Amino acid sequence: MAYARGIDISHHQGTFDWARAKSQHALTFGIAKASEGQGWRDGQFKRNWQQIKANGLVRGAYHFARPAGDVTANVDNFLGAIKDAGGLEPDDLLVLDIEVTDSVASADIGAWCRRWCELVAERTNRLPIVYTGYWFIEGADRPARAQGLGNYPLWIAYWPSRDVWWPATQTPRVPEPWLSARTGWLMWQHSDSNNALDLDVFNGSPSELRAFADNQTTTTTGDDGMLPCKYGDRSEAVEYWQRVLAQLGYYKGSYDGIYGDGMKSAVDAYRKTLGLGTDTRVSPYVAMKAHQALFSVPGPKGDKGEKGDPGFPGSPGRDGIDGIDGRDGRDGIDGKTPTKIAVALVGDVIETA
Repeated sequence: MAYARGIDISHHQGTFDWARAKSQHALTFGIAKASEGQGWRDGQFKRNWQQIKANGLVRGAYHFARPAGDVTANVDNFLGAIKDAGGLEPDDLLVLDIEVTDSVASADIGAWCRRWCELVAERTNRLPIVYTGYWFIEGADRPARAQGLGNYPLWIAYWPSRDVWWPATQTPRVPEPWLSARTGWLMWQHSDSNNALDLDVFNGSPSELRAFADNQTTTTTGDDGMLPCKYGDRSEAVEYWQRVLAQLGYYKGSYDGIYGDGMKSAVDAYRKTLGLGTDTRVSPYVAMKAHQALFSVPGPKGDKGEKGDPGFPGSPGRDGIDGIDGRDGRDGIDGKTPTKIAVALVGDVIETA
């Protein structure tokens, strides 16, 4: 498989020739720095943002995190820079670049990053990608800097060769928490100095990258960018969310597929536990958090296994050894919860950014 190729740049590359770079490197995507901290914006971002799209590339923007600053102000700066550059389109990629501590404790960095991602997800209806490097999140207390980020797509920085495109036979090692979450890596920055360019690959073909970008906000959403579940609806989607919210303890009504007052109260109550305002719709971020909570709720305990058969007879003069009792069945999810649909929707939401 040939990886989709891309580059990421900032004002350090000056007035960049995207058409030439696309031709020279067979690019499929480009990501440009938009902002840093609470108020700084890249002076070349507006031009880069427009030129990436004009040259037919999948487009992304990244924010350089300053965790000593206010997280909401960091988000406001990032989304404001994109708005001022022409706005966000459904297939645009959003990235949090976390690689400095600003003397903030590791656990506090992790909490800051989680909140940044939550705010961006809620305000844009897509999950942001997290860019970081092994040097930043491995060793001593450093894993805490990425705690809770395993369900956000990973863009890993690891530079085995700084002057060539890396062959598709090589892959980066997946760090925690993405390893335990089994979400793998989405993108890999494998060079940071090729003719002053950062070289990147997407974990898939060019067509797979475009499919990923195109489906960030459309696979499981309606025309308004939300999941097809809002007040007044009558559908299987409503019934599904009734079952999910019932499993989590928020919905007490029947599974009739009708989004009425009872369902509205359940959605509002769950949104409040996430620190969100009142809203009758189920956004991709709310869906992601609900599914994460759903799969952490123990289901009914499985039946006890049957007693094992007697063991083989022992040597003369010794009794046979009884078989070991069967192990308890594994915890399961309530059979009324359509887990196959849940898995499909988790894939649609979590695997998009």
